[in-house]
Amino acid sequence: MVLGPDGSRRQLALAAGQGGWFQDPSWSPDGQQLAYVSVAWPQAPPRAAPSAGPPQVQWPSAEIVLLRPWEAGAPAMVVWPETQQEALLSPTWSADGATLHVVRRRRPDPAGAPLAVADLVRIDLRAQQRAVLDTGVAPREVSAARDGTLAVIGTIASAPVGTAPDRLTPIAPDGTQRELASAETLQFLSTPRFDASGARLAFMAGSADPPSAGAPPDGRQTMPAGWTAPRVSTAYAHGLIGWPWVADVASGILRQVGVAGFDDVSGMAWVPDGTLLLLDGTGLALVDPAGSTQRLSGVAGYGLALSPARRS
Repeated sequence: MVLGPDGSRRQLALAAGQGGWFQDPSWSPDGQQLAYVSVAWPQAPPRAAPSAGPPQVQWPSAEIVLLRPWEAGAPAMVVWPETQQEALLSPTWSADGATLHVVRRRRPDPAGAPLAVADLVRIDLRAQQRAVLDTGVAPREVSAARDGTLAVIGTIASAPVGTAPDRLTPIAPDGTQRELASAETLQFLSTPRFDASGARLAFMAGSADPPSAGAPPDGRQTMPAGWTAPRVSTAYAHGLIGWPWVADVASGILRQVGVAGFDDVSGMAWVPDGTLLLLDGTGLALVDPAGSTQRLSGVAGYGLALSPARRS
């Protein structure tokens, strides 16, 4: 659904398939195309006799759909996985709009254990060519700055998905990397988003509390580069409570935005005035990095992207 600045709403598509949903919306830099992930579970096969062995784990399909919302009747373009054991997630655009970086999650052994491995894939939309990037990171989410720097949340590449703590790592166009944050310290990491300059990187994470002998110098608000603390993991009814954090990419200093925690954040975007727009389990909120929150009612969903054309 596209939500206009005047509050108007326009439905673009309906999820199809068994238990289908959409996620990870991403506008092209010119605001003309919208990429999102369409997920669906396959139809369950007939129940086999006990002698047939253990049932195979069902694997969802996930492809990237590209729409031109402002062109009436324009057909959708679909970037399909290359095999049934792949899922394409977290699309992010290059500055020229010609390339997508996506997370490819796949099962290396369909008949074996239900473990997944993940790769970062660059897709040339014009030449329809794909290249797996050897970054040393098994990604879960990716976001791009205008200069081509990628912010990747994931584990070391040798670890199967879900078996090691996530890390937030910017990867420069020349391949240099610098870890900014770890789930060993902040419970979890999600939703990385560069601001327009690429100098600041916002993301969602847990709190660095409770205070301890290793607490950052000025309490819970700021963490110098490289600071670590004992890991805290707290479960809530709807997942983990998270806070917006802002990283200075050059210095590595992290700052937790001093607002109340958010439940089940599924989207975040920088607004041109420097505030953050968040979508969580209760709806939209505008968050000032200085520490104030304004709730916006009447919107719910599973993902959020703000058009650079400021139409929606």
